[in-house]
Amino acid sequence: MKNKNKKSQNRLVDKVVMGAVIGGAIGSVVGASINKETRQNIVKEVKEEAVNAKKASKKLSRRFIRLFKKKKR
Repeated sequence: MKNKNKKSQNRLVDKVVMGAVIGGAIGSVVGASINKETRQNIVKEVKEEAVNAKKASKKLSRRFIRLFKKKKR
């Protein structure tokens, strides 16, 4: 009786371990694909913000130049 109970317990442990291994593998694949998309979105957003910041700084510098030219006159 103990021998049969031990076998079923070993099978349960084997199933749990295999489930964890398979789940980890699936999670790695899904995580890698999501991560790639997220990186691409972040790069795109950073580029857009850099362009917007450049435009804003040019606009601000033009205003300062106009302001200083007016004061000199």
